[in-house]
Amino acid sequence: MKPEQFKKLIRNYLEGSCTDAQRRQVEAFLREQQNASIVIKQRPFANARIWMRIKKGLPQLKVRSNRVVIASAMVAILILIFMLPHFLIKTNTNQITEKGEKKVFILPDGSEIQLNSASQLSYTKDFKNKRRIQFNGQAFFSIAQDSLKPFTIETGEAQISVLGTSFDVNTYHNERLVVEVTEGSVEVEKGGESIVLEAQDRLVWEQSTWRCERVVNTNENWRQHWLIIKNQKLSSAIKQIEIWYNTRIELGKNLDKDYRVSGKFKKAELKEVLASLSHIYNLNIKLIKPNHYVIEN
Repeated sequence: MKPEQFKKLIRNYLEGSCTDAQRRQVEAFLREQQNASIVIKQRPFANARIWMRIKKGLPQLKVRSNRVVIASAMVAILILIFMLPHFLIKTNTNQITEKGEKKVFILPDGSEIQLNSASQLSYTKDFKNKRRIQFNGQAFFSIAQDSLKPFTIETGEAQISVLGTSFDVNTYHNERLVVEVTEGSVEVEKGGESIVLEAQDRLVWEQSTWRCERVVNTNENWRQHWLIIKNQKLSSAIKQIEIWYNTRIELGKNLDKDYRVSGKFKKAELKEVLASLSHIYNLNIKLIKPNHYVIEN
C-alpha cells in the first residue's frame, strides 16, 4: 500500500468512517505491531520535525476514549514507519572537495586518499568488512594491504580492484577514464572488458577504446602541483582548468570542442595557462567579468 493510501485509511479509521473490512484491516495491523521494537537514528531535532509534518497531515480530532488515544499513538508510529524512506539519514560516509580544494584523509582500513578538486568519495558503515567505495573526480589512492578483503572502486560503469597498491584515478569526464599505477597492480573492468595494470602503467579509456601507456616521469602529477593536459579534447582540457582554478570558461559556438590540446604547467597562474593555450592554438580568450572567460576562434 502506498503511503498516501495508508494515511487516508488511518484518517477514515480515526474518524469512524471506514468500512468494517477496513477497520479489521487496521486493527489487525496494529496488533501485529504492538511488540515491534523500533529504533530510529536521526540528526538532533529530526524526530520533532517529522512529527510536526505528520501532525499537519492529520485532522484535529477530539479524544473520546483510551482506545482512540492508544490507536492514535500507534498510528503516528506506523505512519512514521511508512515515511522513513523519505527522512532517514543515509548511512554512507561522504568525502567531498569543491573546485580549487584538495583534501587528504584516512579510510577506516588505514588506506590514505588524496582527493583532488571537485571530487566525491563515499562508503558504507560496514566498510571494514567490505572494502568498496563509490568515487567520482580525481584522487590518489594508497591502499592498505589485506589479502582477504580486496579493495574495490566503483566509478560510473567502471570498476577497479586492488589488494594493496598506490595509483591515481581520474573520472572528471564522463567519456574519459584515466588510471595511473605507481606501485603494485590493479585490475580495471569496463564495458565487459578488463585489463591488469602494473607499476608505471597509464590506462586511458576514451571513445569506447582502451589505450595503455608507460609513465616516464612519475613526479609530474597534480600532487606535486603540476597541471597536465595530455592530448585531450579542448572541452575536456577546459573542464580540467575550470576545476583546478575554480573558474568559469565558456567555449564559443563555432569552436571545435574535439580539437586536441596538450600542456604542462607547474604552480602556474590561470592567466599564464590561458595565455599559453591562446598562443599555441591560436585561440581568442576574453575576460567578460571577474572569473568568467570566453574562448573563441
